[in-house]
Amino acid sequence: MKKMTFLLLLAIASICSHGQNPITSVITPQTRFTSTYVERGIFCYVISKKDGNLYKRDYEEKWDGKRELKKEELILTSVREVYGGAATFFAIRNDGSLWAWGSNSFFGTVGDNTGIDKDKPVRILDNVKEVTTDIYCIGSVWAVKNDGTVYAWGNNFNAILGFGDTETRYAPEKLPIANVKYISITQSVNLLTNIIATTFSGDEYQWSGNGNNK
Repeated sequence: MKKMTFLLLLAIASICSHGQNPITSVITPQTRFTSTYVERGIFCYVISKKDGNLYKRDYEEKWDGKRELKKEELILTSVREVYGGAATFFAIRNDGSLWAWGSNSFFGTVGDNTGIDKDKPVRILDNVKEVTTDIYCIGSVWAVKNDGTVYAWGNNFNAILGFGDTETRYAPEKLPIANVKYISITQSVNLLTNIIATTFSGDEYQWSGNGNNK
């Protein structure tokens, strides 16, 4: 748990220092993607092209700056996508089930309703199409299901999850929106984080980190 706590605090410090830089345009992070690889310092998660399984690879930094693979561990089988938050990780298997592990004690980001850090993946939701999380939303998570419904959980600072309150969610809770194709995250020139849910018809639901929904 101490290691998870350190990683999260390190991520927060990095984001805060980034926020001190002047921003002159709207930033649109790559929050929607199909990923087979997530790297965090001296370890990474990678989906094997050979068998579709998710592996964790641990590396050792050498004096010349090169890295040597020290250990490879099977994490989960039959994985379609892997996502990385600040210190919490998510994987969608080929059957549509969502699994999560990592830091969970701060905001319940894993989503298993325990608030306890997880070393191994735990099953969170079924029939999931994609997951959205971002460096601007530490510990906040949105999952779009195949039926167009959206579930949110984790850190709810400034009502960022979209429920109209600031209560932390330790398990996925359904948002009152439907027919959603994907979720995007942007940050405006005044550092206000905006969440956009785009529907299959092209309409948009929008809300921001100050609780304004529309």
